[in-house]
Amino acid sequence: MNSCSIFIFTVLGCFVIIGIVFAVRVAVGKRKPPAPKPAILGGDDPFRPYRTDLASPPPPPPPQFRAELKVSIGGHASRPPRLPGPSWLSAPDYGFKVTGTSHYQGALEAICGGRTDESVERQEVAQLIPENSPYDANAVRVEIQGREVGHLPRDDAKAFRDRIARERLTGPFSCPALIVGGWEGGNFGVRLALALYG
Repeated sequence: MNSCSIFIFTVLGCFVIIGIVFAVRVAVGKRKPPAPKPAILGGDDPFRPYRTDLASPPPPPPPQFRAELKVSIGGHASRPPRLPGPSWLSAPDYGFKVTGTSHYQGALEAICGGRTDESVERQEVAQLIPENSPYDANAVRVEIQGREVGHLPRDDAKAFRDRIARERLTGPFSCPALIVGGWEGGNFGVRLALALYG
């Protein structure tokens, strides 16, 4: 074999080796496409921004409330909507403070979809549920999206029970609610558009 043939075979061998190395690098370096992010439960519906790590999302607000519901992050809440039922259960402002919300921060955080850098003002609909409690015979539980978030203060709970008995109301008792606070390091609170003494 002369020197020319050796040279040609050497060059061809180099090209083969380079081709193999290039093919291996391409195969190894191929990145898998990123996995699609889990969709927010509720799709594009802004009324259901629930966290995707919850086992079962709470139910959406009733249809008659969804039509008027506004969600405002770090802004000012709009006027409470008028719900069907007695006018005192749909007061013109959120002046009634729910008690015991510090014990239900996990539920409020889940409803709001987590915490933000700024305070939240989120309108919802609350259910006021008279309950039998060993600590208060007149207790009234406050729920939002099926989650307990607090109670009416003791004296106000008695006034609520007296009023529904006087007006012979059987429920369910729905009331516009405003969730506030919830910035990093701060607690959520709940206010109701409830006019018990009006």
